[in-house]
Amino acid sequence: MLDRKAHSEGEQKGTGHNLALQTDRYKRRLMLALISIKDIHMSTSHNRSTDEAEIRDLVESWAKAVRTKDLEGIFANHFPEILMFDVPPPDQSKGIEAYKKTWNVFFAWFQDSGGL
Repeated sequence: MLDRKAHSEGEQKGTGHNLALQTDRYKRRLMLALISIKDIHMSTSHNRSTDEAEIRDLVESWAKAVRTKDLEGIFANHFPEILMFDVPPPDQSKGIEAYKKTWNVFFAWFQDSGGL
């Protein structure tokens, strides 16, 4: 940081040129910092858009698997240790095998309700 006393003494001794060089360096650093912040923001925005698109694709592929009763597609992106809470019984499913069993109940219910 530039000391005010040294700054004023420097100008009195004719070292204003050095001060101008330091000021230019600070301006350049500030501009580089601002450019970096802008790049980070743009990168974050781009990543956010990419993340949103990937999530949308994941949900759409899962929904398509449900509509076509493609069990492999339904389970494709679930962890074996899944813990799912649901409204109809069973209220809770622990693990992929318990989760898989809920789909037979769902498809039977959905068929009876006029779906699929």
